[in-house]
Order: sequence, then C-alpha cells, then structure tokens
Amino acid sequence: MNIIVITISILISVICVLLVLLQQYYFIVNVHETFTIHNFNPEFEDFIPKDVRSSELGYPIESYNKDSVENSILNDLRSALNLDSEESGSMNVLDDDRRHTDSEVYYTIRAALAFKLAGKNNKAMKLFEHASVMALGNADILNWYGEFLERHNDIVTADELYCKALSYSPEHRAALSNKERTTPVVDMLDLKLFHEIEKLKTRLKERMKLDNFDSVKKQAYYLHIHHTVGIEGNTMTVEQLRYVLETGHVISGKTLLEHNEILGLEKAIQYVKLLTRTNYISIKKILGIHRRVMGYVDPMKSGVLRDTTVFIGSHVSSPPDQIATLMKSYVKWLNSEEARRMHPGIRKRNTNKSNKDKQAKPSVKSVKTENGDAPVNNLEAIIKSSSPADEKLEDCKKKTDHDGSGDARVSVEV
Repeated sequence: MNIIVITISILISVICVLLVLLQQYYFIVNVHETFTIHNFNPEFEDFIPKDVRSSELGYPIESYNKDSVENSILNDLRSALNLDSEESGSMNVLDDDRRHTDSEVYYTIRAALAFKLAGKNNKAMKLFEHASVMALGNADILNWYGEFLERHNDIVTADELYCKALSYSPEHRAALSNKERTTPVVDMLDLKLFHEIEKLKTRLKERMKLDNFDSVKKQAYYLHIHHTVGIEGNTMTVEQLRYVLETGHVISGKTLLEHNEILGLEKAIQYVKLLTRTNYISIKKILGIHRRVMGYVDPMKSGVLRDTTVFIGSHVSSPPDQIATLMKSYVKWLNSEEARRMHPGIRKRNTNKSNKDKQAKPSVKSVKTENGDAPVNNLEAIIKSSSPADEKLEDCKKKTDHDGSGDARVSVEV
C-alpha cells in the first residue's frame, strides 16, 4: 500500500514539473515575442508655434514611422488648425536614454495640445499635470507645463516647474530662458511678502513684552499642535488636546491613532527646541524628528528613510533609491552659510550644482533692517533696477487663492 502511494506521488510531481516547463515554453514562444519593443527614431515635427519669448519648446512624444497612423492624425490636426509650417519649429530630439517615451505619456501630451489649441484650458491643464506625474524627471514636460501655467496667470507655480526642470536637466535652454524671465517677478512678490512678515514679527515682539504673554504663548503652542494634526484628519478640539497633554488621560470617543498623533507631535516639538542649541543639523537628527512624530503611530516606519514611492494628491515624491543622496545634499545645503543667511520664509532645494543652475537661482545676502541684521533675499536690487520685468510688474494683476490648508498661492497675470 505504501509503495502505491509513493509511486502515485512521484508521478504527480513529475506531471506538475512537465506542466510548468510547457507553460514556460509557451510563454517564451507565443507571448514574449508579442511584447517585443521596437525602437524608432522620431520623424514628425512639432505642430505648435513657438513662442517668441522662448528659444525652444521641448516635450517628449513617442516616435513612429512616416506611414504610421499617428503621423496622419498629427497632420490632420495641423491642417485643421491652419498652422503655417514656417511658424512651427522642429521638435527637440531627446537623448538616447529618454527617446522612447511611454505611449500613454505620448497620448496624454497630444490630447493636452489639442485641448489647449481648442481653448479648453481646464482639460488641457489636467492632462499636462497628469503627464508630468507619469514622466517623472522629464524636463521637457515640466518646462512645457510651466509655460502653459505662466500663460494662464500662475507665474509662481510656473517658476517652480522651471526650477524642477533644471534640477533634472541643467542645460535645458528653454527652462533656463523661462527661469530667467520669471525669477525677477516671483522674487519681487516674495520680497513684498517678506516685508509683511517683518512687520508682523515686530508687532509680535511688542506683544511679548506684555505681562500676560506667557498664557498667550501657551495657547499658541496648543493651537500649533491642533492645526498640525488637524491637517491629517484629527478630530480633537483644542480643549480636548490640551486635556490629553496636561493630564495624560484619554478622550472618550476618540481613536487611539488620534491620541498617538498628538503625543508624537509634542515629543517632536520638544526635540526641535533642543536642536536649536546645536550648530549642525545632521540626517540622524532629522530622522530623530521623524521618529518622534511617527513613533506612536507607525513604529516600524518611523525614523528611517522610506523605501517606497509616496503619492500626495497630484504630487509624486522622489524615487526611494534617490532619498539618501538627496538627503545628503539637503543637509549639506542646510548647514551652509547661504542657508544661515537666508530669510526663514524662503524654501529652496539644493538639487544641482551646475553653473547654469546656479545662474537661475537668485543670490542671497544679509541686509540691514530696523530690527537689526536680518537675513533677507537679495531682492532689493531687483526692485530698484529698471528691467522689463519690473515694468511688467507694475501693470500686472495679482490674484490670491487660498486652499483648505490655509496656504496662499499668489498668481500674476502679465
């Protein structure tokens, strides 16, 4: 009986192995050849007229043969829009490692162009944004998306996209030209905002001299924690939060996660206060802040560099394999003299060290104010100069849009 069972088991095992080998052979012969990728050189031209302000409009589009259906669609669209061939420039030929773009990005860009020319700007903007998310690190798409936003009164976001494009491709001529044009306007908007911050700081210092300021500072401390965790969906009120921190007791009806978020953030704030006494901020100290913020909520992922890609709304974070390098670069800049002299309201990324990227960044110096030697961005000279960007700023129309988080976006219509 045992011999029969063993024999049957061996036969079943052999049959399973043979089935696996046959399946693998079938996949290699019939399926693998179907998905073979053939590379073609781009042969069609850009069907969008060049802007006189820019030396080039670069964007990645998948290449096809002359006889392909895609070229006929582009030609039909070009003739329907009555675009003169002399006004349209030839497309940039991408580098070999970026020439073969995913077909979905190609179709998205093509649809965005069609919507843009048809005047459907809302749909075009969504498609541009979607393409920039799919093609991470593609300077051409980022630059083109920035030009689209700049023409639709969002010069601040456009300037950010030009900076991001230059961080991926420091030699990108169109992004350099666009950044040179938008930087003075954005810097002047920043300077005006910094002046308002300085006025508020002066008023705050005057209030600090009052006898009851300690109670005000304590209330502001609880409000800071309340609004920070509230952004992530914490439903505790200020009084409930204060009760948890002062007594250590729980609130009925609130989740354990909400309590842990509050406790972790308080520990992180106390740790940051200790770090103000040190002269050097290291990656270990930054991870220490993260460990305290997330330690009560997710102990396994707290205090370590992430190994997955994170999506926050339309924003796509840097790839996990670049985090360590980017953090080293960030810490080096954070401890530099440039960062120490910079106004606290300025946020910059030291992502590239090329000369042309440095030319695109505004210089920073320390200037005298009524409150002493305050670090302010070097924008005073820009305002006093008589550049064309200054003249445009006088006639521009400013708009401020507030989102739910309380942040303000300043857009300029030039």
